[in-house]
Amino acid sequence: MKNIKIIIFDADGTIFDSMPATAKIFADVLEKYGIPRSESESYMYSTAGTPVEDLFNSMLKKYNKPVNKMQKIIRQFFDLLERDNPVIYNGTITTLKKLKKYRKIVSTNLRQNILNVRIKHHGLDKYLDNYFGTNGFKSKEEHFGKIKRIYRLSNKEFSKKVVLVGDGKKDMEFARKYKILGIGKLGSTDAKTLKQAGASYVVNNLSEIIKILKN
Repeated sequence: MKNIKIIIFDADGTIFDSMPATAKIFADVLEKYGIPRSESESYMYSTAGTPVEDLFNSMLKKYNKPVNKMQKIIRQFFDLLERDNPVIYNGTITTLKKLKKYRKIVSTNLRQNILNVRIKHHGLDKYLDNYFGTNGFKSKEEHFGKIKRIYRLSNKEFSKKVVLVGDGKKDMEFARKYKILGIGKLGSTDAKTLKQAGASYVVNNLSEIIKILKN
């Protein structure tokens, strides 16, 4: 894959082992409004990669809760999330070092301030070219637009030169939509779902993408 120049990584469930804590916080917040925590946690896992605002909106509507409380609920969620500083998956830094020939970017629905803290806490800023959170960008699609502008890529060049690595069905759907190579990481989503959504490859560990990119 000689044409590949840029690797875009999701954060939660891909670099950070954060999905269990994130799903718990999501369920904790919604439980206060009478929504069953078991369903909330399950929904968070099954929709990994979807903007948090959309997740809360769907759950509130499903249980006929007033959506005018959504902004308050989202603030509660991020206030709790900000206190959590998850570990990174084993081998992450070693893998990033070995991928030094590529531009490496994190694209996530995490708030930018939370992402900054987590990235710098683990020293990942030394190995990443950019890391984009939600401030001003509500989805990976908007991040993709910014990446195209920064690296002066046409749509055709973007599809040939970019890889997306993520653990969610939504991540792989973005890869398929933009005709870029999608590598699904097992964790929150099973291999079958990732492949059906658009993953060309599925890995257990980030280190496995090194061999894939050498093909």
